[in-house]
Order: sequence, then structure tokens, then C-alpha cells
Amino acid sequence: MPETGGFSRQRLGEARTVLAFSRELALKVRDGSVKLDQALATVAEARKAVETDEGKFARLDKEAPDLAELVTEDRMKLDEAIAALDARQRQAEAEEKNKREVEMRLSEALYRGALAWAVPAFVNEVAERLADNPDYRRDFLERLRLDPSTLADIRKGADHFFDVLTNQKD
Repeated sequence: MPETGGFSRQRLGEARTVLAFSRELALKVRDGSVKLDQALATVAEARKAVETDEGKFARLDKEAPDLAELVTEDRMKLDEAIAALDARQRQAEAEEKNKREVEMRLSEALYRGALAWAVPAFVNEVAERLADNPDYRRDFLERLRLDPSTLADIRKGADHFFDVLTNQKD
């Protein structure tokens, strides 16, 4: 490519890029107070920041429209809204993890407990203690918080648990 006056077409295009971005910055390049390469780096950083902000806002708009609206109304800064969204997501993840753990523990307790109640010796021992020992009976009923109106629900729950387990395949 022919060059004129020590200035290539590429450099001319780069100078135009700086001018399109900022007249003030282009004047500094012309006057020699800022090198063209430094100005190009400034333009690239600014564009990246804009793209990053656009990406952040698009994420907000998709995942938290209420926060995007606050940003649009200048009632919240973009980075604050992103931080709030991240906090929401961490909270939701923690809640989901906790829920999963509770489900696992309850299921494990029911599984192990049901297996114990399937052993006749265990059933007979508990039945004898309940019949012969008033303190044991009181403690047993208190710990269960037995409500006779829920006995049908206990059977229904056990049936549902059985159905879930029988549908599991490795």
C-alpha cells in the first residue's frame, strides 16, 4: 500500500476512528499531547465498557426487569443493580440447596424408619413399651406430636414415597 507523508491508510483509518469517538481526543492526537496508539487504546476501553454496560443491562432486562426499570429511571446505578441481581441469585441458590437438603434428610429418615418398622421384633418391642411404660408412651406421643386426624395423611405420604421409590431406575 502506498503511503503518503509517512502516514498509511491504516493509520488514517485509525485517526478517523478516534475522531468519530471524540473530537477532543483527536485534537490531542493532532497536537501531539496524546499518541495515536494511546488514543486508540482509550477508544477500545471505552467501547468495551459500553459493550459491557450493554451486556449488563441486557442481563438485567432479562433476569430482573424490576431492577432494569430502576436503572432506566436513574433510581439505581447499573453496577448496584447487577450486585442486587447477583445477591438475589445467591440467595435463591442457597434456598434451593437448603430445600434439597431438607428433602434428602426427610426422605432418608422415612426410608430408614420404614425399614425399621418392617422388622417384627422392632414393632413388638415398641408396642410392648407403649403398653407397659406410661413415661415411654408419653415421650413417644410428644415426640411424634401425634394428631389422630393426620393418620390418613401419614398413610398417603407413605404411599406417595413408595410410588416415588418404585419409579426410580438406575
